[in-house]
Amino acid sequence: MACGRRNVSTAQLNRQDTLPKRLSPGQIVIPSLCKLTNAADFTGRLDLYNGEFVERGGGWTAVTYVDDQLDVMVVDVKGADPKVLQSAELRLWSPRKAEVALESDLGALAETWQDTNELGSTGLTFGSLAAITSDGENVHVEAISPLVVKIAFRPHPDGSFRVFVASPAWQGGDVVGTASTMLEQAKKRGIQAHREWWNKLWKMWI
Repeated sequence: MACGRRNVSTAQLNRQDTLPKRLSPGQIVIPSLCKLTNAADFTGRLDLYNGEFVERGGGWTAVTYVDDQLDVMVVDVKGADPKVLQSAELRLWSPRKAEVALESDLGALAETWQDTNELGSTGLTFGSLAAITSDGENVHVEAISPLVVKIAFRPHPDGSFRVFVASPAWQGGDVVGTASTMLEQAKKRGIQAHREWWNKLWKMWI
C-alpha cells in the first residue's frame, strides 16, 4: 500500500518550559504507520487506565505513550514485515535554527535562545532538544537537512519495533550525552513498568 504525504502518522512534541513562546521541540513522522491508519479495519482509542493511545488495523498494532518517569515518547509497533525497511523522522521547521547531532543510532535537534526581545523579558537562556532512536535491527541515522534527521531500520524477526523520542528540559550542554542517557533508560524500563505506574495511580482514585 502506497501512502500519500497527507496520510503519514505525525506527532508534535510540546513542553511548557520552552519560553517565552513555548516553541515545540519538533515533530515525529513514521510513514509506514499509514498502513495501519488507512486500513479498512482501523480502530484507535485512548486507554486511560494504561495511559496509552492504541491503534490497530491491517494486522498492525501501535501503542503510543509517554514514559511516566522520563520525558520520552514511545511508539511500540507490532505486525510489520521483518523484511521491509522502516523509517522515522524528527523534524523542525523554518525559521528554527537547530544544532544537528548524530551518533551511532541516535539523531537529535537542539536549539537555544535568550529571552531578550519580549516585553518583560528575563534575559535567561531557554531551548528545546529532541532526539530519536529505535530498538529495531540495523539502525542507521542521517541528517536529511539542517532541520530533519532520519532513522532507518528493520523490524525484529517477530515484526516488532519501537521508536523512542526524548525531549528533556534544555538550556544547552551535551546534546548526545543528555539524549542517549534518557533514551537508554527508556529502553530498559519497557512498557510494563509504564503500565504499572498508571494502574497504581488509578487504584488510588477508584
